Amino acid sequence: MPITYQELRRCAALAREADRLREQIIRMRAKLEGVSPSPMGTPRGGGVKDVIGRAIAVLDATERKWLRVIEEYTAMMLRVEAAIAGVDNPDHRTVLRMRYLDGERWGEIARQMGYTRDGLMSINQRWIKKCTHKHT
Repeated sequence: MPITYQELRRCAALAREADRLREQIIRMRAKLEGVSPSPMGTPRGGGVKDVIGRAIAVLDATERKWLRVIEEYTAMMLRVEAAIAGVDNPDHRTVLRMRYLDGERWGEIARQMGYTRDGLMSINQRWIKKCTHKHT
């Protein structure tokens, strides 16, 4: 299935964004855990600030954004996976999946797979050329 380089980059960016948002949600939930509203020590008068309510609203907005990112990533992932499935070499498929589906950086892929960064770039460029040639 033909795919553009921009779609590949978008898929990798979405994977990283989904991970970043998930980590942010985990941190936010951890901060809220065990916190309960207490009338002790609250300011008297006209404007009691609802810090917990605001924190929950921010958490809710972040979770909704994460779900939108996951939805877009899932649709894009199916297209990218179909394109990668056409690669004959299983190691090359793994490299491309790590980059475009998992959002890994080239340096990390090189370390994990035992390739040089230049070797990975060569694999990637050949595949991109093949994919974009099919797309035009």
